Amino acid sequence: MWRCPTNAKYAADIVISCHVDDSLIACSSLSVIRKFKSALLQHFTGTDEGLVTQYLGCQLIHNQPNRNSQLVQTAYTERLFHTFEMWDGVHTFATPLIPGTRLVKADCPDTPSPTLQSRYRSIIGSISYLVQMTRCDMAVAYGQLSLFLGLHNPGPVHMAAAERAHTCEALTTKACLIATMALTTAMF
Repeated sequence: MWRCPTNAKYAADIVISCHVDDSLIACSSLSVIRKFKSALLQHFTGTDEGLVTQYLGCQLIHNQPNRNSQLVQTAYTERLFHTFEMWDGVHTFATPLIPGTRLVKADCPDTPSPTLQSRYRSIIGSISYLVQMTRCDMAVAYGQLSLFLGLHNPGPVHMAAAERAHTCEALTTKACLIATMALTTAMF
Protein backbone atom coordinates (compact mmCIF):
# COMPACT_ATOMS: atom_id res chain seq x y z
CA MET A 1 0.00 0.00 0.00
CA TRP A 2 1.36 3.39 -0.96
CA ARG A 3 -0.13 6.84 -0.42
CA CYS A 4 0.78 9.95 -2.37
CA PRO A 5 -0.49 12.92 -0.37
CA THR A 6 -1.89 16.02 -2.02
CA ASN A 7 0.98 18.05 -3.45
CA ALA A 8 1.83 20.57 -6.18
CA LYS A 9 1.51 17.92 -8.88
CA TYR A 10 -1.68 16.20 -7.68
CA ALA A 11 -4.56 18.10 -6.05
CA ALA A 12 -5.90 15.08 -4.12
CA ASP A 13 -4.53 12.12 -2.17
CA ILE A 14 -3.84 8.98 -4.22
CA VAL A 15 -3.72 5.52 -2.67
CA ILE A 16 -2.24 2.53 -4.51
CA SER A 17 -2.39 -1.12 -3.55
CA CYS A 18 -0.15 -3.47 -5.55
CA HIS A 19 -0.03 -7.24 -5.53
CA VAL A 20 2.21 -9.00 -8.06
CA ASP A 21 0.71 -7.74 -11.33
CA ASP A 22 -2.53 -6.24 -10.00
CA SER A 23 -2.74 -2.63 -8.90
CA LEU A 24 -5.64 -0.72 -7.42
CA ILE A 25 -5.57 3.07 -7.51
CA ALA A 26 -8.05 5.12 -5.46
CA CYS A 27 -8.54 8.88 -5.42
CA SER A 28 -11.34 11.31 -4.60
CA SER A 29 -10.79 13.21 -7.86
CA LEU A 30 -11.42 11.62 -11.24
CA SER A 31 -9.25 14.20 -13.03
CA VAL A 32 -6.33 13.55 -10.65
CA ILE A 33 -6.60 9.81 -11.09
CA ARG A 34 -6.62 10.19 -14.88
CA LYS A 35 -3.53 12.42 -14.76
CA PHE A 36 -1.74 10.00 -12.42
CA LYS A 37 -2.57 6.93 -14.53
CA SER A 38 -1.38 8.68 -17.67
CA ALA A 39 1.96 9.56 -16.04
CA LEU A 40 2.29 6.05 -14.60
CA LEU A 41 1.68 4.36 -17.96
CA GLN A 42 4.33 6.59 -19.60
CA HIS A 43 6.94 5.09 -17.28
CA PHE A 44 5.68 1.49 -16.91
CA THR A 45 4.15 -1.06 -19.22
CA GLY A 46 0.58 -1.75 -18.23
CA THR A 47 -3.06 -1.42 -19.12
CA ASP A 48 -5.89 0.67 -17.77
CA GLU A 49 -8.78 -1.70 -17.13
CA GLY A 50 -11.14 1.08 -16.02
CA LEU A 51 -13.33 0.98 -12.94
CA VAL A 52 -12.37 -2.07 -10.90
CA THR A 53 -14.88 -4.91 -10.56
CA GLN A 54 -12.44 -7.70 -9.55
CA TYR A 55 -9.32 -7.49 -7.38
CA LEU A 56 -7.28 -10.40 -6.02
CA GLY A 57 -10.11 -12.85 -6.55
CA CYS A 58 -12.69 -10.62 -4.89
CA GLN A 59 -15.65 -8.96 -6.54
CA LEU A 60 -15.89 -5.23 -5.92
CA ILE A 61 -19.45 -3.89 -6.09
CA HIS A 62 -19.85 -0.11 -6.27
CA ASN A 63 -22.95 1.58 -4.92
CA GLN A 64 -22.51 5.23 -5.89
CA PRO A 65 -25.88 6.47 -4.52
CA ASN A 66 -25.01 5.10 -1.06
CA ARG A 67 -21.35 6.08 -1.48
CA ASN A 68 -20.00 2.67 -0.55
CA SER A 69 -18.32 -0.35 -2.05
CA GLN A 70 -18.55 -4.01 -1.12
CA LEU A 71 -15.70 -6.51 -1.29
CA VAL A 72 -17.25 -9.96 -1.81
CA GLN A 73 -15.76 -13.46 -2.17
CA THR A 74 -18.91 -15.39 -3.08
CA ALA A 75 -17.42 -17.20 -6.08
CA TYR A 76 -14.27 -18.16 -4.13
CA THR A 77 -16.31 -19.46 -1.18
CA GLU A 78 -18.60 -21.50 -3.42
CA ARG A 79 -15.59 -22.93 -5.29
CA LEU A 80 -14.11 -24.06 -1.95
CA PHE A 81 -17.21 -26.08 -1.12
CA HIS A 82 -16.93 -27.91 -4.41
CA THR A 83 -13.17 -28.39 -3.97
CA PHE A 84 -13.58 -29.93 -0.52
CA GLU A 85 -16.70 -31.85 -1.61
CA MET A 86 -18.79 -30.24 1.10
CA TRP A 87 -21.47 -28.45 -0.94
CA ASP A 88 -24.22 -31.07 -1.07
CA GLY A 89 -25.96 -31.80 2.21
CA VAL A 90 -23.56 -29.68 4.25
CA HIS A 91 -24.70 -29.04 7.82
CA THR A 92 -23.98 -25.40 8.50
CA PHE A 93 -23.15 -23.69 11.78
CA ALA A 94 -23.63 -20.09 12.86
CA THR A 95 -20.20 -19.93 14.54
CA PRO A 96 -16.89 -21.15 13.13
CA LEU A 97 -15.99 -23.06 16.32
CA ILE A 98 -18.06 -24.39 19.19
CA PRO A 99 -18.03 -21.53 21.74
CA GLY A 100 -15.23 -22.03 24.26
CA THR A 101 -13.28 -24.42 22.01
CA ARG A 102 -9.59 -24.77 22.77
CA LEU A 103 -7.71 -27.10 20.47
CA VAL A 104 -4.88 -28.82 22.31
CA LYS A 105 -1.72 -30.75 21.52
CA ALA A 106 -3.03 -33.74 23.50
CA ASP A 107 -5.48 -34.37 20.63
CA CYS A 108 -2.61 -34.72 18.15
CA PRO A 109 -1.84 -38.28 17.06
CA ASP A 110 1.66 -39.69 17.53
CA THR A 111 1.77 -40.75 13.88
CA PRO A 112 0.76 -38.16 11.29
CA SER A 113 -1.78 -38.94 8.60
CA PRO A 114 -0.53 -37.43 5.30
CA THR A 115 -4.07 -37.41 3.87
CA LEU A 116 -5.54 -35.66 6.91
CA GLN A 117 -2.64 -33.19 7.07
CA SER A 118 -3.00 -32.28 3.41
CA ARG A 119 -6.75 -31.68 3.66
CA TYR A 120 -6.32 -29.79 6.96
CA ARG A 121 -3.67 -27.49 5.47
CA SER A 122 -5.84 -26.81 2.42
CA ILE A 123 -8.88 -25.91 4.52
CA ILE A 124 -6.86 -23.68 6.86
CA GLY A 125 -5.17 -22.01 3.88
CA SER A 126 -8.54 -21.20 2.34
CA ILE A 127 -9.83 -19.83 5.65
CA SER A 128 -6.66 -17.71 5.90
CA TYR A 129 -7.37 -16.03 2.56
CA LEU A 130 -10.97 -15.35 3.56
CA VAL A 131 -9.89 -13.86 6.91
CA GLN A 132 -7.35 -11.60 5.21
CA MET A 133 -9.79 -10.30 2.61
CA THR A 134 -13.40 -10.27 3.80
CA ARG A 135 -14.04 -12.55 6.76
CA CYS A 136 -12.39 -10.99 9.81
CA ASP A 137 -15.18 -12.61 11.87
CA MET A 138 -13.37 -15.93 11.40
CA ALA A 139 -10.00 -14.68 12.71
CA VAL A 140 -10.24 -16.32 16.16
CA ALA A 141 -11.13 -19.69 14.64
CA TYR A 142 -8.30 -19.33 12.12
CA GLY A 143 -5.87 -18.50 14.95
CA GLN A 144 -6.84 -21.64 16.88
CA LEU A 145 -6.75 -23.89 13.80
CA SER A 146 -3.46 -22.55 12.43
CA LEU A 147 -1.61 -23.52 15.62
CA PHE A 148 -1.60 -27.08 14.33
CA LEU A 149 -0.17 -26.44 10.87
CA GLY A 150 3.55 -26.71 11.53
CA LEU A 151 4.81 -28.06 14.82
CA HIS A 152 2.02 -30.50 15.65
CA ASN A 153 0.16 -33.20 13.77
CA PRO A 154 -3.50 -32.27 13.44
CA GLY A 155 -5.79 -35.14 14.33
CA PRO A 156 -9.48 -35.96 13.85
CA VAL A 157 -10.52 -33.44 16.55
CA HIS A 158 -8.66 -30.67 14.71
CA MET A 159 -10.08 -31.76 11.36
CA ALA A 160 -13.63 -31.71 12.73
CA ALA A 161 -13.04 -28.16 13.99
CA ALA A 162 -11.57 -27.09 10.63
CA GLU A 163 -14.50 -28.57 8.71
CA ARG A 164 -16.95 -26.87 11.07
CA ALA A 165 -15.24 -23.52 10.49
CA HIS A 166 -15.33 -24.16 6.76
CA THR A 167 -19.06 -24.99 6.80
CA CYS A 168 -19.75 -21.74 8.67
CA GLU A 169 -18.85 -20.04 5.39
CA ALA A 170 -21.86 -21.69 3.71
CA LEU A 171 -24.27 -19.54 5.71
CA THR A 172 -22.40 -16.44 4.70
CA THR A 173 -21.23 -16.94 1.11
CA LYS A 174 -22.41 -13.41 0.43
CA ALA A 175 -20.65 -11.93 3.48
CA CYS A 176 -18.58 -8.92 2.57
CA LEU A 177 -16.71 -5.89 3.76
CA ILE A 178 -18.45 -2.60 3.10
CA ALA A 179 -16.40 0.56 2.79
CA THR A 180 -18.25 3.83 3.08
CA MET A 181 -16.49 6.73 1.43
CA ALA A 182 -16.43 10.20 2.95
CA LEU A 183 -15.69 11.56 -0.51
CA THR A 184 -16.59 10.24 -3.91
CA THR A 185 -13.68 7.93 -4.58
CA ALA A 186 -12.88 6.36 -7.90
CA MET A 187 -11.05 3.03 -7.91
CA PHE A 188 -9.25 1.87 -11.03
